[in-house]
Amino acid sequence: MATITPPRWRFGLVLGGRKIADLVFPPACAFCQGELLEEDRELRLCGRCVHTLAPLGVARCPRCGLRIPGGLTRGEDCESCRGNCQSFEAVWTLGEYEDLLRGAALRGKRPEGQELVTSLSRLAFERHGNEIRDWRPDLIVPTPMHWLRRTWRGANSPEIVAEAVATALKVPYARFGLRRQRFTKPQAGLPQRERRSNVRGAFRVNAGYDFQDARVLLVDDILTTGATLGEMGRVARVAGASAVAVLVLARASGDW
Repeated sequence: MATITPPRWRFGLVLGGRKIADLVFPPACAFCQGELLEEDRELRLCGRCVHTLAPLGVARCPRCGLRIPGGLTRGEDCESCRGNCQSFEAVWTLGEYEDLLRGAALRGKRPEGQELVTSLSRLAFERHGNEIRDWRPDLIVPTPMHWLRRTWRGANSPEIVAEAVATALKVPYARFGLRRQRFTKPQAGLPQRERRSNVRGAFRVNAGYDFQDARVLLVDDILTTGATLGEMGRVARVAGASAVAVLVLARASGDW
């Protein structure tokens, strides 16, 4: 099928329109609504919020994303990972699921928080894009939401993150790669020992998606015990995926 390319003048009008709109209605920080410097406008997060939400220089376990305690050699799996059956090769995150990042992640679950999620997605790619690119994903798959929950929530922030990263990497975005085939209780309301059984068998690969020998990057907003993403990873591997990694906005402290 032939591709129709819009004339260049159309792109000029769009760009010019955005610049005029920014002059009339200056963009604000997506988190604190404060004024943005020119260099912050692409990210739509002010420098202070970036530093507070996702401080630099925090060493993390490359496999599970937990903050590395003193004495652990960089590049070595942490104690939480040793003997664990999770099938992730890597977890990338902006930071701990606490304080302001926790508030940002929770705000992003609502329709009015989608602009903030877009900004956090850009920040996540700014921080981890090179590492993810080096990992060479073939498919980027968001955590699916059951249709009933989507009906009343109206937004699924993992889809926003996954699409933004897939677009930046020019890697296929498999929005419907996995399907949540049964309604599950919210994981946040369950004790850790019940979370795995709650999501066991909850996902399946949708028809039309080929996971055979694929390197699959799973995307979610929050990782706590890893039960949901672990089940998604298991399903992906059963379907033939050769490797599974994870990108989340926030990682809760504690073992998975």
